[in-house]
Amino acid sequence: MADIGDMEDLFRELLPEQTGAQGLSQYRRLPEPRLRDAGEPRVYSVSEAADLVRERVEVIKNVRIRGEISNWSYRKFLYFSLREKDAVISCCMFRDPGIPAPEIDRSGKMAEVRGSFSFYAKKGTLSFRVDSIVITDKEGLFMQALREGIRFLEDQGYTRNLLPLPAPSEITSVGIITAQGKQAARDAVGTIRRRNPLVNIVLYYSAMQGDAAPEQIMNAIYLANMRRYRDHCDVLLVVRGGGSVEDLACFNDLKLSVYATETRIPIVTGIGHTGNDTLLDHVASLKAATPTAAAELVTTDLREADAWLRAYRLRYSSVMNNSLAALKRNLDHLRSRLNSVSPAVFAAEKRQYLSHLSQRMTWAFSGQLSERCQELEALRIRLETARDNMRNYSQTLRSLELRLWKAAPDPRKYRGDLLELSRRMGNISRDRLRENGELLQDLERRLQTLSPARCLKERAQRLQDLRNRMQKAMNAALTARAQDLHERALAFAGVRPDLGESRHYLEKLRSRLETSAGDKIRLLGSSLAVLAGRLNARNPLTLLSQGYAIVSRESGGIVQSGNTKPGDLVHIRVLGARFTAEVTAAELLPGENAAGDSGDSVAEGN
Repeated sequence: MADIGDMEDLFRELLPEQTGAQGLSQYRRLPEPRLRDAGEPRVYSVSEAADLVRERVEVIKNVRIRGEISNWSYRKFLYFSLREKDAVISCCMFRDPGIPAPEIDRSGKMAEVRGSFSFYAKKGTLSFRVDSIVITDKEGLFMQALREGIRFLEDQGYTRNLLPLPAPSEITSVGIITAQGKQAARDAVGTIRRRNPLVNIVLYYSAMQGDAAPEQIMNAIYLANMRRYRDHCDVLLVVRGGGSVEDLACFNDLKLSVYATETRIPIVTGIGHTGNDTLLDHVASLKAATPTAAAELVTTDLREADAWLRAYRLRYSSVMNNSLAALKRNLDHLRSRLNSVSPAVFAAEKRQYLSHLSQRMTWAFSGQLSERCQELEALRIRLETARDNMRNYSQTLRSLELRLWKAAPDPRKYRGDLLELSRRMGNISRDRLRENGELLQDLERRLQTLSPARCLKERAQRLQDLRNRMQKAMNAALTARAQDLHERALAFAGVRPDLGESRHYLEKLRSRLETSAGDKIRLLGSSLAVLAGRLNARNPLTLLSQGYAIVSRESGGIVQSGNTKPGDLVHIRVLGARFTAEVTAAELLPGENAAGDSGDSVAEGN
């Protein structure tokens, strides 16, 4: 055995440097070990004591026990308890129990088991290892007492007219009656905090096991009712974790059950686990299987509410998108219908019609001018023919005069005949000239009747009438369309959003269409006026009104350089008059084209 000096050196090495001499002196005063006297009892270690108990217990085999089943649990192996009024034995069965549906709870039934005792040293528990079990239909004393208590509460009316439980969404404050520092309280509080952190929690601590538990639970219920105007508790939770039937016996107290029916705050119980049944559960507004389930029943899960809101938002977005799509399709349909009867389409059709009329008018004027030119050409040919005939008559007259002069040396003898013949030829010439003049006047009248200026005036008047009719039709169409759109807007006002913006847009389109149609009509009118001006500029009467004159040959045709010589008769046509003159002299002007722009030739006459 080491001496004290060696022990001091060992402690000096193990202890920290701050340990002084005073601390080291405490280790010097350690008592020396004392040997046990021969007459004193033996002191066993824990393992030796456990082995001793196991040796004494496990020799008890093939024992039959009868009792009431409680705490039935089947998880791969069967665990239960057999109890009487003042005793409980824990039992376990590690083989097939040989009963149908062993997972069904048989608590409260009487059973007879056969087996041996076993001691589990690691936990220091004594249990009965069951080899066989026989379960009867007879109920035990504890179950009979529970059923008698339930029947008493039902007969007295304590299980009827219980306080209704508010909806979980209306609960803002929860009172919890539980034991301090127990897992049941932590589970209930944690569940409420996790599901809805906005709920206020008020804890009322009480014993949850033993003889004093019923009185303390009643005091907690009384305290919660007295403070309901301060704590504003909407519901009371009575929660306790799992345990044996003996541990939960305090909740089968009749006095506690009757007192719980007088509360003004609804009570929700969460006692034990699934399968535990107490009298307090039958007088509560709601029974839950576990403390966690009780907390879930009285609170709304904000996560579920958030998921519901997201689903509702998606559904609302889908409905709104479908509604907007339907309204858009309806608006597109109305827009297509509006375009089909749009004033723009109407104006385009009228513009096309006006263009067609203008083209027809141009073709008509061209055709009429071509016809007039052909008629004038025919008249010119007739006049040329008459001129040739007059020339032939003149030549014949000259030849006859020569023949007469040759045949009659004395001209005075035939002077009377010659004068008669000259008179007759003059009469013939005058008749011819008069006929030609009448024909020319008739042609002038026909030309005035079919004059381009008159046709242009008539066409302009018709175009103005068409323009007025188109303007009236456009105004009537726009008014009818606006009235139709207004009626449709009123009809769809109950199911469609405000169409003020669309109506404003349509008004803008209408104003733009009216402006565009007016501009197009003015542009077409100006183009037509230009064409009419060009056509009027080529009108012979316009040239005459500017001081020009139309000089034509006696035989027909316009007087030009080279086709007229002195002595020829010409007709001069001015505005409002016509003259006949004889060409006395002709002079060609160098540098000027014979076929000038006006086609006129200036002749000197008398």
